[in-house]
Amino acid sequence: MGQPIIFATLGTFLIDNVIYADEGLQERHLGGGGLWAAAGARIWLPLKDVFLSARGSRDGIPEDMVKELRAISSIILDEYLWLQTGTDSDSILQSETKYKARIRSFRHLNPRPFSILQSFPSTSPVHTAKYLHFCCSPEDLSTSLEHISTYQTRPVVVYEPMPISCTPSRLDALKRVLPSVNIFSPNHEEIGMFLSESYGDEDTPEDIRRRVERLTRVYHDYGAKSIVVRAGAQGSYVSNMDPAFGKVGCSWLPAYWTSDEALQVKNTTGAGNSFLGGLCAGMNREENDVVRAAAYGSVSASFAIQQAEVPIFGHSEDGAETWNGEHPRDRLRRYL
Repeated sequence: MGQPIIFATLGTFLIDNVIYADEGLQERHLGGGGLWAAAGARIWLPLKDVFLSARGSRDGIPEDMVKELRAISSIILDEYLWLQTGTDSDSILQSETKYKARIRSFRHLNPRPFSILQSFPSTSPVHTAKYLHFCCSPEDLSTSLEHISTYQTRPVVVYEPMPISCTPSRLDALKRVLPSVNIFSPNHEEIGMFLSESYGDEDTPEDIRRRVERLTRVYHDYGAKSIVVRAGAQGSYVSNMDPAFGKVGCSWLPAYWTSDEALQVKNTTGAGNSFLGGLCAGMNREENDVVRAAAYGSVSASFAIQQAEVPIFGHSEDGAETWNGEHPRDRLRRYL
């Protein structure tokens, strides 16, 4: 299997067709929870240590998008990424995101099953990752967890529930997998959806915070050890009950960009996924301290929301890697 890597994601990789119906505009971007998570991790990790999976033909991706991918993962053009060949039936996953009258809708244009660990060859780097990010249903996660039980060295499992799977009918399946998950990370809406709870238009930021804190205790009772709730403009809430991941306790971390810096926020798509990629990279750097790692996640998200595409990769005059023209360590220093 070769040398171990730090981070792998089994989240989706796709081409997103974005339609602004009221303006009559249409754009195409690379997207998917896996792509954004990989980008968030890549901001902190060497190219060789980030694995992003996909299915379909490389021929289905425009060359300018391939260039974006090369900056995110050294395995992006590897045989393990392109599991199928260039046929119409095996085309790259595509989605449609439509904005009309301030309402956002999303659908997959050519839906397919989500990736599980068993679908990768035994020689794939995904099986060597120190941190594994999943964005799927509880049932699909359960299948991958069965495979993880055969590993000699168990990775840290970070689980982000797929929004469409956050329903009361899947709560029992979630309860079954939570004890085997190291980091459970819904966003502030998803944490209530399994329990048929939602926010109202009149809810204040304080209402959101109180509800997140209350619901987090419920999921700890279900067996979750460490919970990181991604709460958008409210920041993130870390509730850790596992001494292996730092101090036991709960704390809120602010979002990177303040309300006075709102012009920096162009598009929030992928911010939560990028946060989790950054979180995993931060855990690797901070001896698995999940609170300190969440700061890395906040910085990764800060880069993700500055544009519709993945952050722009470059180099400074001294040869150091930059994203959107900045060093991530500088943002981390300001944040802390």
